[in-house]
Amino acid sequence: MAFYGGKGAQNRKFHQHKTLYSNTKELKGLICKAQRDKKENSNSKGGNSTKKILISTNLSHKQWKFVALGNIKVCTISEDEVSSEAFDPEDAESAKEKITRSIANRRGQAKFRKKLLQVYDAKCAISATNLPPVLEAAHIVPYQGIRTNNITNGILLRSDFHILFDLGLIGINKSYQVVVSSSLGGTEYEEYHGSTIFLPTREDDRPSPMALKSRALPYRNEVAS
Repeated sequence: MAFYGGKGAQNRKFHQHKTLYSNTKELKGLICKAQRDKKENSNSKGGNSTKKILISTNLSHKQWKFVALGNIKVCTISEDEVSSEAFDPEDAESAKEKITRSIANRRGQAKFRKKLLQVYDAKCAISATNLPPVLEAAHIVPYQGIRTNNITNGILLRSDFHILFDLGLIGINKSYQVVVSSSLGGTEYEEYHGSTIFLPTREDDRPSPMALKSRALPYRNEVAS
């Protein structure tokens, strides 16, 4: 494979990326400290907490580059990252099967999401965010085939809310009220606790109360509630 810039350029890129990876521990320490400082500062609430933490971390140019690029193509592979065990072709076949199942699961999702975008007027049911590229079709009862792609088993959620919903950190009760886990106290998500989700105009398109009831709600202690 040809690389532009010659061998010298390749070596420079290699050492630059090696430096970035070697500074990962230091980077994590800086971010953790900034996170602790934010929690202890009562004036730091509100806004995008992740952005505030990163800004207050005072990262260097290279560290910002590492945060921004993340999955860099050129990186150092140590001997510890190379398996010494005998390769089993069946493992590869198993991986292929998983990929095939994943593709099959995604088929039909486009139509499901398109319908949810229509009935929710292209807005997140919790935050009312109206930016379609970040809106996802969330299943109330986890996907178990095409039957679970029913509109009443779906809610249109912003991608971060979708993740928290799947993790059980944000829930919706049968009265269509948002329940936020106590573990998210002090974050921007706490403000949504107790709010009522935005519902489709037609009752037949609204989330099934039975499906919502089947999901365990996030834990709330008395102090947080």
